[in-house]
Amino acid sequence: MFRASVVIPSKDKAAFLLSYEELLQRRLGKYEHIISVRPQQLVGRLMVEVNILERSGIESLEVLPLQHSRQKGSGRGEGTDINGALQRAIKLLNDYVAHNDIEDRSVSLIIFLTDGKPTVGETHTLKILNNTKEAARGQICIFTIGIGNDVDFMLLEKLSLENCGLTRRVLEEDDAGAQLIGFYDEIRTPLLSDIRVDYPPALVEQATRTLFPNYFNGSEIVIAGKLADRKVGQLHVEVTASNSKKFVILKTDVPVEPQRAGRGETGSARPQAGGTEPRNHVERLWSYLTVRELLSSWRHSRDEQDRERLRQKAQALALAYRFLTPLTAMHLRSAGQPEKLEEAQGVSAAVGPETVMQSVRGASPQPGEQMCGAPALPSPRPRLSLTAGDHVVPWRHRVCTPSGLCGCKGWICREIWKRGICLRNVAR
Repeated sequence: MFRASVVIPSKDKAAFLLSYEELLQRRLGKYEHIISVRPQQLVGRLMVEVNILERSGIESLEVLPLQHSRQKGSGRGEGTDINGALQRAIKLLNDYVAHNDIEDRSVSLIIFLTDGKPTVGETHTLKILNNTKEAARGQICIFTIGIGNDVDFMLLEKLSLENCGLTRRVLEEDDAGAQLIGFYDEIRTPLLSDIRVDYPPALVEQATRTLFPNYFNGSEIVIAGKLADRKVGQLHVEVTASNSKKFVILKTDVPVEPQRAGRGETGSARPQAGGTEPRNHVERLWSYLTVRELLSSWRHSRDEQDRERLRQKAQALALAYRFLTPLTAMHLRSAGQPEKLEEAQGVSAAVGPETVMQSVRGASPQPGEQMCGAPALPSPRPRLSLTAGDHVVPWRHRVCTPSGLCGCKGWICREIWKRGICLRNVAR
């Protein structure tokens, strides 16, 4: 969430323009974009206008009903025994599998919900993580949900990272019931497990994550990387996975669109001053996924030297592509000041453990202001901040459409959807 504050004289008007990118992840076969408007005062008339531009076409469009903020009691007053609850849940699930005719390749899931921090039983974070990992033995995926502002979100995120799960955060003013139902619907139908996507090592380099524990109905898997040989005509892709009954192998050769004349070299996806559109959206997608994976490894690692190495690598890549992360900061500067991205090296804004990344690419700055990564000027000036509790990620245009795989300018991206692989070339 961005917050801006500025002194406005009586009866004057002010306009705050924010242009950003967000990577939408498909859930239950659809992409959902949520707009949160919080005027912080009574407003006589409030209008939200949304314009959608989609090159691949739109099959269906649904406008969800307006949700009003509400406060709900969380039943506080009793202790929270996270370690004990997880141990009991794992034991119940293991006993059920042991005493029933369950397929060997079936997927075991635990959804852990809490609105507090560990206060009863084992309260040491490292011991809770070790006890849970030892009990699960890599056979159970744990999905964690934290409700409200009092949860230890870093603990929940590490629990899911170490046990092939996901983490969600529900704010107190949100409709928790609807979000819980939606989350359960997303993961209730696992189609594949232990998914591995392989490319010829000599043809693909700098690929993002290619191993995934589960694939759920209606979701998607995205991989981005660079082709070592820009002149290659096709790319061989092999996917191996398991379902509840058998081992699955999918193979295909994907035609790769040749590089267009006039396209820049690697690194041209970096946003230009004044909001110029980047030349390579797929490269920008690769940089975003890579930074997100580095941040995830940074939070997961327990070795200080490894954490520092991951931090420096993530920060350098985020600065190069101008992503706002827990390791970088963004400031408003007056017009006329030279923009030097290297000045932001070493700037730290560790706003929390979540993968909160925001692109500073967008429309041209308004007169008197420009956004950049350099140190802020002395007051007075407008203030712009990012709140860690709100998950905002950068990507505006979906490169991989629901029809599958694309290749362009030496960069590739992959997505698996539904029960197989669909292929498509795109002009970008």
